Amino acid sequence: MNENALVAKPELLGVLLTKRELADLLRTTPQTITNQMSQGKEGISLPYSIKLGSNYRWIKETVMQWLVEKEQERRILTEHSFSYDAPKVGINRI
Repeated sequence: MNENALVAKPELLGVLLTKRELADLLRTTPQTITNQMSQGKEGISLPYSIKLGSNYRWIKETVMQWLVEKEQERRILTEHSFSYDAPKVGINRI
């Protein structure tokens, strides 16, 4: 056995997500992930990836944090959209 061979440790299993696993987690398809990456949407509509050789992987903890941040952004936008006082439109009375 090669001394330099990487041995999978149980505590590391599931740390990195494949494109399929990310797609399943986000309830989308691997093709959608590929399309968004090619459009430069990492960090916007897709969490940032790391490239290992020719493959992309996502750190599960980072993905989960990204989802929490997206939810918080959405809550802030929703709260602001409902608290906005629109200008009153009508006839000015003297």
